[in-house]
Parts: sequence; structure tokens; C-alpha cells
Amino acid sequence: MDTSILLYEHGNSYLVYTRPNDHMNLKFHWLGDDGFGTPGCIYHFEANY
Repeated sequence: MDTSILLYEHGNSYLVYTRPNDHMNLKFHWLGDDGFGTPGCIYHFEANY
């Protein structure tokens, strides 16, 4: 069973596709800086089925 996770960069967000469930797309939105000096912080999460 292929359980790999593929990351695709699109603008400032990352689309994460899990296999074999390609119909479940996990979308992470990233901040370059959260204002506290921590880059790449997740501030929003979307799950589309």
C-alpha cells in the first residue's frame, strides 16, 4: 500500500495528497513569519473530501 505524501507548492500554500486516497486533499496555508521569528508556521488547515 502506497502511503506516501506528496507536497505541491502553490503560492503560499502547500497541497498535500495522500495515497491511495487521492480524493482527500489536505491544504496547508503557511506564514513566512508568524511575527515571533518562527518561519513556516501553519495558521490555517483545510480538508477537502
